[in-house]
Amino acid sequence: MFKKIFSLAIMALTLFFVSCEKANINGDPNSSSSGAWWAGTAPMSLEVNGVLKVPGTDFVKYAHTPGFHNIIFFVDYTKNIAFSIPEYAIPGMVYTFPDKLTMEYNEIGNINNLILSTYKANNGGCKITINNADVIEGYFYTDLKWVGGNDYGTIEIRKGYFKVNKK
Repeated sequence: MFKKIFSLAIMALTLFFVSCEKANINGDPNSSSSGAWWAGTAPMSLEVNGVLKVPGTDFVKYAHTPGFHNIIFFVDYTKNIAFSIPEYAIPGMVYTFPDKLTMEYNEIGNINNLILSTYKANNGGCKITINNADVIEGYFYTDLKWVGGNDYGTIEIRKGYFKVNKK
């Protein structure tokens, strides 16, 4: 009896973890042995509305808060992306926006760094490939919607990649 209950519990846990991965809206992930969806440039690269952005090391910041890894990418001098990933994120798993991850795209003014507009992720996902004591790495994609109530369009983030030192 105990073996049957234990076997059922193991099967249920396996099904739970297998079902967490979602489909990629950009097509099928590639089949490379690294588990990557696409190539990327460390510490961060992404396409914003079809335009490749590769901020340098000085434009990528990491901070840990209880329960989360927080990464800020400065896309350029007037725009940044704030990205929060659960601390427990398991390599190989895909986590979805906005239920498991958060991402904000902020447009910043020249005076006192006032945030002029904010867009938030409302779909997409992030596949974590490394999460250890020193590094967090992953791939992501999403559509960002303006949070001010009006529809000012969508910002498409595609082929996102990050590999950030935690220390």
